[in-house]
Amino acid sequence: MRIIPVASGLRSSLTKTHLGGREYFLGLQWSDFEECFYLSISDANGSTLVTNLRVVSNLRLIAGVGPLGSMPAGELVVLDASPRPTDPKLETLGEQHRLAFIEGAAA
Repeated sequence: MRIIPVASGLRSSLTKTHLGGREYFLGLQWSDFEECFYLSISDANGSTLVTNLRVVSNLRLIAGVGPLGSMPAGELVVLDASPRPTDPKLETLGEQHRLAFIEGAAA
């Protein structure tokens, strides 16, 4: 398992990272109305693979989504190990809530 650095407090971010041996761009967008983050994933060429996945804690985020063979060989999850887990907020993603990639996890 590998933690993907995410800066807390940003309403929008784009992170270039390697997942499962390939390069991807992870976009995070905060919704003021819904008070949650949404995740988008693009490949190294910038082609969008998935968009608008709601970011929730302790559940697999990319299981069964996106074009077969194009998605990372593993799973993304936001970890919250607090006694009462909550979904990430603007100020907690990257701190209390950590974005992690689990290599080779079954989708």
